[in-house]
Amino acid sequence: MVPTANEEITPELKGKEAELYWPDDDKWYRCEMTSINTRNKTAKVLYSTGETEELSLMELLADGHIALFD
Repeated sequence: MVPTANEEITPELKGKEAELYWPDDDKWYRCEMTSINTRNKTAKVLYSTGETEELSLMELLADGHIALFD
């Protein structure tokens, strides 16, 4: 399930595995959502490389650049 609306961005996304698409690289990168900020609609993600980053879930959703694993 990929969230499609603000009300679907919930704390339950924490710990979910996902792939994020980066158009500049034309690649999908696997990551885990380590924290979710429901007020700001952001997620802190941990990539398989060990790098972390905080991203706007709304931007990722609007651009179709996120795929969640069940």
